[in-house]
This record gives sequence, structure tokens and C-alpha cells, in this order.
Amino acid sequence: PDFVREILEEVAFQARTSEFIDQKSGVSTRLSIAAMENMISNVEKRSTILSASEATVRICDLIAAVPAMTGKLELVYEGEQEGAGKVSELLIGRAVKEVFRQHFPDAYEASETEAGPETPYQDILAWFESNNTTKVSDMMDDGAYFESLNRVPGLKDLAVSHMNPSSNDSVAVSMEFILEGLHQNSRLSKHDVNGTTSYSDM
Repeated sequence: PDFVREILEEVAFQARTSEFIDQKSGVSTRLSIAAMENMISNVEKRSTILSASEATVRICDLIAAVPAMTGKLELVYEGEQEGAGKVSELLIGRAVKEVFRQHFPDAYEASETEAGPETPYQDILAWFESNNTTKVSDMMDDGAYFESLNRVPGLKDLAVSHMNPSSNDSVAVSMEFILEGLHQNSRLSKHDVNGTTSYSDM
């Protein structure tokens, strides 16, 4: 999906303004290319393991870009203290947040209705507030991946209305993008364990 490319491009922009990066050394122009190559390799691995003839990049595949990034970032002292991996993950998070802002309404903005203030994310957040969680993984098959995301009320409708996805696979990725965007805006909690990402209430 185009927005995944936008996220990878935004990672480089975020790196060029990051307080953890040595701006005198600059950011390698191959950063985005190497990150994309690693993500595609991860998708190829998934399709091989699952014997799938087609595959689409997912938001959870972004973590595969981290090893490609660590060797192409010159860190200042504070960045060295954080560690190249943590800095890379931070840059990806900031990129997701920025691209999410370009495609979706503000995560906190509410409009006044007769029933009180409402946000486009109200049904989604209410579901998580009821102690529900949903999990995604880069090794799930497409059916299980979509089914896990589609458990969240309103998520599919919001993805379709704002992203106009061109295929069913793109719908699912757009749905995951919303959850990750809400996490990066501190509206949802996220835990990564053994390659599985779990989203829950804050």
C-alpha cells in the first residue's frame, strides 16, 4: 500500500530532525531503500512459510526494517545511550504518527453531538476499554490476520472511508495502521512478545 511507502520515506525525514542522530554526518540516502528491502524480504519469508502465492506488506512488518536502519544511522551520545535499535523503533513510531495524521482525523479531536462529544474512533476505543484485546503477527495467514482486526467494531469502516484500499489485503493493512496510529498517539497500549503484537486499552 502507498501509505507504507510514505511511512518508510517519513522515517528518513524523522531521522534528519532527530535529537539522537548526528546531523553532521547526515542520514544515508539508502536508508529508505534498505528498509524497504528488509520489509519485502520479511513478506517473502511469510509467503514461503505459509505457501501463499500473494502477499501484502503489513504494519507489523515494519519491525523488519530495524536491522537495515541501525547500520545507516550515526548516533550522538544520547542516541548511543538509547541504543541503535531503540532509536530506529522510535523513528518508525514517529513516522507512523506523522503519516497517520495526514490520512486520518486527529486522535483526540471530538465533535459535539446531541449525545455529547464524539470522535471517529469512539467505537474502537470503547471496545478496547471493555477489556478486549486484538493480536496481529507477521506470520499470521491473511485470513487470521483480517479476522483478528475485524473483531474491532468500526475499524473496517473507518479504514475503507479514509484510505480507499484497492484490495481486501489492503483493507486489513489499513485497519492495522489505524491501531498503530492510535497507539503512537497514546490512545491504545501495545505489547510485542515473540513476534506477536497485542493492542489493548491504555
